[in-house]
Amino acid sequence: PSVRTFLRRMETPRWMAGRKVSVLDLVDDGRSLAQALAEVAQLPPSERGEALARVVRPVIEVATADPKDLCPNTGLVRLDIWRYFRHTWSLEYRSTPGRTLFFLIRNAARPMAPVMGIASLANATLQLKIRDNWVGWSASEIARSFGDDPQGVLAALLRTVRVALGEIRKTDLMKQVGPARGEALEQKLEQIAADALERRKDALEDYRRKKERGEAVPPLKNLPRFGNGEYNWREASEDLLFVGKRARALADLFYAERILSEYEASEPQFADVLRREGSPESARALRALSIAAREIRKVGLASRMLELNVCGAVPPYRDLLVGKLVALAAASADVASAYAARYRDQHSEIASQMAGKAVYRDASPCVITTTSLYAAVSSQYNRLKLRLDDGRVVRWQELEHRRAPSEAAGPGEPPKQSSDNWTAGKGTGHLSDDTVQALRDLTIARSRLRRVNNVFGEGQSPRLRQVREGLGELRLDPDYFLRHSMPRRVYGLELFPGARRTLCLTLPATAPRIPSDAL
Repeated sequence: PSVRTFLRRMETPRWMAGRKVSVLDLVDDGRSLAQALAEVAQLPPSERGEALARVVRPVIEVATADPKDLCPNTGLVRLDIWRYFRHTWSLEYRSTPGRTLFFLIRNAARPMAPVMGIASLANATLQLKIRDNWVGWSASEIARSFGDDPQGVLAALLRTVRVALGEIRKTDLMKQVGPARGEALEQKLEQIAADALERRKDALEDYRRKKERGEAVPPLKNLPRFGNGEYNWREASEDLLFVGKRARALADLFYAERILSEYEASEPQFADVLRREGSPESARALRALSIAAREIRKVGLASRMLELNVCGAVPPYRDLLVGKLVALAAASADVASAYAARYRDQHSEIASQMAGKAVYRDASPCVITTTSLYAAVSSQYNRLKLRLDDGRVVRWQELEHRRAPSEAAGPGEPPKQSSDNWTAGKGTGHLSDDTVQALRDLTIARSRLRRVNNVFGEGQSPRLRQVREGLGELRLDPDYFLRHSMPRRVYGLELFPGARRTLCLTLPATAPRIPSDAL
């Protein structure tokens, strides 16, 4: 009902500059556009470029919910315009938590500057195997890099771990630990984490009972504030959820630092130990490496890698392949600048609660990723490449699983196909809202506890976790019922040469950006 009400409101004509207009005035007249393009096609080749610019002149407009950010042609809020066209697509529209940037591509050469396409950038998915291998974030890819500079890579891993240790508030936890060091320290921190988790379960059950009795309770999402309205991050870090997260993270990081430090100036070298598969030493080394790799990935995912989660053309521009234009526009300096302007001064909520103080992440995107709608090759991104006048290339590339020598096809054999080249084909998109709500209600009724509360820090994809819990209560295999059998291909775009290397080493992103007029 709310969506239908929104659509009716957008389509209802309103007075603007002496005429009645609505969102429908932002849909171009296909017949008129086709006629204009046909006339351009009849001109001599030397005159077509200039004439075409009088018919098609794309511009990027960032769409926000700011009531002052109005379309000058219709008086509508730009984000409402974006939402309207997104609702015309076949896949259901759901808002995305975290950092997002919405933008429109409009044709400034046509009456009313009609919408050509829409796009949205959001936080990248936390775990995606093929992407992590492509960037170099996975433990296996970092292990490969030891061959070039083993001591340098080891030093970089240790530096990453120590920086991560410095970004977690630990004084209160270390007082509880006491004089313990080494393995004993890590075990005590693990125990603190487990105790905090149990205490949080009790607190959540008490919270639920109070709500059932009708008592006034503050929303779980509310963060503590000072009298001046600023967030009290120190108090926020003492929430039981984050006491547990801090203790567990410290246990892992202290472990990684201890193991990696053993190989700083000793024999055998760390890389050699990793190769001794199956040995206790190799298992310890691999765990330490995985913890360090996770920290490198965490910094990159915080804001320097984005996902193009909405990208497409609006009729009648689909026939002109404007979806490709929108995909290229995501690489423009206009979009990168808009993202940086929005988030450069915004704190990172989870990192700030872990640190007990305000933490601001770098807001300079380096890489954009996306997925196809289906397992088939995406005509929108496949082989999409543009060479700029200065020699740089904007290119979307399909990510492929790098095979070990033992996996490679033999002489005369066809290339081996791998499911590692696609996403897992799992999710909740094939389940109705009623089904998800029923599973959520079942979990609460059975456990008398709501474990998934849509609170930052609890974990990724609350909807997916709620479905998993409900299926578990029914003793059904979640992996079976979450498999929608529609794996997707993964694509990546580096915003400047060496962007992936920048993500691996967590260096500042200072490469030149691509101006939109170059696209």
